[in-house]
Amino acid sequence: GAADYLRGRLALHERRWADAAGLFERARTALAAQPDLACQADLYLGQCYQRLEEPTQMYNAYKRVADWDGSSVPARMGMAAARLAQGQLDSAREQFKILSDKGQMPARAWVDFARLEMQRQMLSDSPDWRSAESALDNAKRVMPQSATEVALLRAEILFRKDKADEARETLESARDADPKDAD
Repeated sequence: GAADYLRGRLALHERRWADAAGLFERARTALAAQPDLACQADLYLGQCYQRLEEPTQMYNAYKRVADWDGSSVPARMGMAAARLAQGQLDSAREQFKILSDKGQMPARAWVDFARLEMQRQMLSDSPDWRSAESALDNAKRVMPQSATEVALLRAEILFRKDKADEARETLESARDADPKDAD
């Protein structure tokens, strides 16, 4: 158990994702009596499966962590990423909403949530951009260094709302506010 866990950590450090996943799978089973270590193994498994592009296994690993610790931010973020990779946008949204409702949304995640909401609305027959715009407002508030990225996404929303002039103004304002980031 513990030996596989440590070897798994080494394989993860060496970016040998498949080897690490196998070691963490064995460690997780052997460490069942120590749920905190088993959860840590599952968090590492989630990372491995993300690198291996195995979103179902990635989701399952993070779900086990969330089942044990419902307030685990890495588990919720991992579950959202896995569902996003599977094209399950509504399920990914649910994970972001859980974090948002609990006030646990990591700063960077607001941009990711906005992108997800934009994807969802682009697929809709009658898009409602308010949730994406709200996520962008939060991103700009909690992560001011993301202002250029937020402006780009906001301009995309404006463009999709047939407000090309406003989109252009948004981009020009962002360029003027931070000219070195415009390249």
